[in-house]
Amino acid sequence: MSSMPQTVLFGEVVEAADSLSVAEQEALVDILRHRLAAARRNELVGYVREAQREFQAGQAEIATVDDIMNDLIPQYPHTPGETQ
Repeated sequence: MSSMPQTVLFGEVVEAADSLSVAEQEALVDILRHRLAAARRNELVGYVREAQREFQAGQAEIATVDDIMNDLIPQYPHTPGETQ
């Protein structure tokens, strides 16, 4: 088997999955969920490491949740104690 990964189109993967038994499709879904969870964890680890580097370099800012929400969503008009 070649060590070079093959490029497979999404539609081809879906079609191939259709040819699997229900049990095999369930196993495939389980494998994909675990791989996605691992990929998300790795992504979060990268964000945490970047934040730690910024903090150690003195580049981190102290902010409240409302400050962060206002930066992310400028139309977020929330004041402390206000219910939404």
